[in-house]
Amino acid sequence: TVDVYVDGALAVPGFEYRTATGVLSLPLEFTVGIAPAGSDVIAEFPFTLEDGGEYVVVATGLLGNEDTPFTLAAAGTTFGASDGNVGLNVYHGSTDAPAVDVLADANDGSVLVADLAYGSFSGYVEVPAADYTLGVAPAGGNAIAALTAPLSGLGGGSAVAFASGFLNPVDDQPAFGVFAALADGTVLELPSVEQDCAGSWGGASLVDECGICGGSGEIDNCGICDDNPNNDCENDCEPYRLNRKSSINYLLMLLGPILNVESNGAGTRSSKCNPDKIRAENGLKTSILAVFGPGRVLG
Repeated sequence: TVDVYVDGALAVPGFEYRTATGVLSLPLEFTVGIAPAGSDVIAEFPFTLEDGGEYVVVATGLLGNEDTPFTLAAAGTTFGASDGNVGLNVYHGSTDAPAVDVLADANDGSVLVADLAYGSFSGYVEVPAADYTLGVAPAGGNAIAALTAPLSGLGGGSAVAFASGFLNPVDDQPAFGVFAALADGTVLELPSVEQDCAGSWGGASLVDECGICGGSGEIDNCGICDDNPNNDCENDCEPYRLNRKSSINYLLMLLGPILNVESNGAGTRSSKCNPDKIRAENGLKTSILAVFGPGRVLG
C-alpha cells in the first residue's frame, strides 16, 4: 500500500495493490511521488501531457530489481467506446512472464493482441460488447491458459486489462492474474477457466464412468457399462444367464453322441459309453449325464 502525491500534495492516500483510482483531472505538467503509506516519498516521476489527452498510468516492476525496476508506465488511451462496443487497452505487468498473444477466443485461436511483452501496452481497440473466453498463448502459439471476460454489460464503456503477479511465485509473492480496471475505478478479476475432456476451454464435457468423454454410461451392479438409467442387475444379467445355459446345453448335446455312440463290432456297449468312466474322465455330474446317458450301439 502506498500514498500517491502530485506536486508534493497527497492525492491518493492508501492506494492498494491491484486497485485503480478512476479518471483524474491533472495539469499538463506535474510530478508524481510514491511513498509507502504514512511514510516519506521514495520515488518521483515527472509527466508532461497533451492538452485534452486521455492517459492510463500503471505502477509496475520491482523495487531494487535492476532487470524490472519499479516505475510508472504511461500510455495514451480513450475512455469510452462507440455504441455496442467496449474499448480495451491491455498491459503486460507480469515480470517473469514471456511475451504473449492475447486471443479473442481461446478455442478458435483468433488473435486480439500479438506479441505483447512485459511493460508494454497493446494500444486502444474496440471489440463488440459480449462475453469472451480470452486465451493467453506464447507468441505465435496455442492457448496455455484461458479466462472469462464478461464484457456484454459494458457497451459504450472501456476497460484497461492488466496482467499482474508472478507466473512462478516464491514464498508469499502474489500469483499471476488478469484484471480489468474500469473508468470509475472498479477493478474486476477475470476468472480462469480449464479445458474439458474434449479440449474445449470453458467446455462442459465430462468423462463418464465408462471412460468416454461426453458419454452418459454408468457401471451397474453387474459390472456392465451402459447408459440404462435403471441399471437393474437382474434385467441386465438375465440375457447373459440364458446365453450361458444355452451354451452349456449346446456343448453337451454335441458331446453326447461323440462320446456315447461307438460300435465295437460285437453289438455291445463300448467302454467309452460307460457312465461311470465318462463321469470320472470328464468330471460331469450324474444329473447332466442322465440327460445324455449312454448311447445305443449302431450296427
